[in-house]
Amino acid sequence: MDTLCPICNKPLTEEFHTFKKRFLSRKPKIVCNTIETPKTSFFSFFRRKNIPESNPSQPSLERTNEKVEPSDLVKKEPQKNLQENILHKKHESDKVVVKKEDTSSINIKSSKETAPTKEEKPTVVNKVSKPLTEEEKLIEFLQDLDITEFTSKDQIRECLSLDLSGKNFKSLPDSFKLFLNITELIIDQNAELEQFPEVISSFKSLVTLKIAHTKITKIPDNIQKLQNLEILKLNNNLITSLPMELSKLTKLRKLNLFYNRLTSLPESICKITSLVELIVSDNKLENLPDEIGDLNNLEMLEALNCQLVSIPENLSELKNLKQLHLSYNELEALPLTINQLENLEELFIAENFLSSLPSSISGLKNLKKLYVYHNELTSLPETLPPNIVELTLTHNKLSYLPDSIANLEHLETLMLENNQLTDIPSGLKNKKRLKTLM
Repeated sequence: MDTLCPICNKPLTEEFHTFKKRFLSRKPKIVCNTIETPKTSFFSFFRRKNIPESNPSQPSLERTNEKVEPSDLVKKEPQKNLQENILHKKHESDKVVVKKEDTSSINIKSSKETAPTKEEKPTVVNKVSKPLTEEEKLIEFLQDLDITEFTSKDQIRECLSLDLSGKNFKSLPDSFKLFLNITELIIDQNAELEQFPEVISSFKSLVTLKIAHTKITKIPDNIQKLQNLEILKLNNNLITSLPMELSKLTKLRKLNLFYNRLTSLPESICKITSLVELIVSDNKLENLPDEIGDLNNLEMLEALNCQLVSIPENLSELKNLKQLHLSYNELEALPLTINQLENLEELFIAENFLSSLPSSISGLKNLKKLYVYHNELTSLPETLPPNIVELTLTHNKLSYLPDSIANLEHLETLMLENNQLTDIPSGLKNKKRLKTLM
């Protein structure tokens, strides 16, 4: 079987084999022996590489079907050299092409490997929320109470007065301590509050504290930390007792315990010598502490609608007392030393069981108002306080009035209805300053 040319696919001649043996000693090189221009990639490749075409003066590389004589091969040596160079370049080019193809294939492969086969959806990562700061907790708490004026820590620190009236909450959060400079706190009308907020004890600058109309039953011992507290209003609650530590509030001036469930006052309360005003009305108190006279700065004592049956003797030691309200109790007598209350201006002892007034009452030189209605008085002392302006004696059992009553120069109001009087002193009828006589 004849060997075919790998380019033109035609049988190779004997002269080709002779040529091969003589000139191709190292590597096989193939030369097409046909006259036709083969339509192969061999010649197309070298044409793209701008291989210069053969000059007309040089022997043509194209071959005819004519037989090639051996003698002609020698004469055509320049052509052979050209063909050999071309074949050598082809061989090197083939290597390059292979390398380029390999590289290209590698690049393509890597790009395929990196390219996603399916459309990837973005992964949703659940972010862990950061815990709220103390400031954020406080602002959130206030906003829940419809208090929106606080939006920053500076506003909280600068706050001096805070009114939480009508805001229902069960407790105050620890973050409330950020109100570092608060001087007034009001908590009123809160039916859900059952315990005294512990955080209040951290308000070192607090001057006024009002907690009213709640369900708190006791005051914590740490209230003593409020060393700048001057006004403490705890009215209309369910407080049953007072802590001894209350006496350590050395700057406390006003204490309001109106309408609670107190059955007694501790002796320690009498150690708050800074007190100017003490209100314990509407409690179930049967007695006042025997040491009540130690409150030497007290100006007003109000114990209305309790169950008091007597008044301590040392009450007369309250030299600065100006108002004494003891109405709606069960008192049967006043202490004889009451005249020592030299600065007393108002004495309210209505709705009791008094049958008489001590004669020493005339020593109250500054008394201007005396309310003794709804008692069981049958007579009055011959001498009454000289500077009295209002005297109310209604709903008693008086059958006569002393003549000295007409000598009260400052008397403007005298109320006498619902007694057993048949006549009044004649001097009262002509008294010019008297505006009301009933």
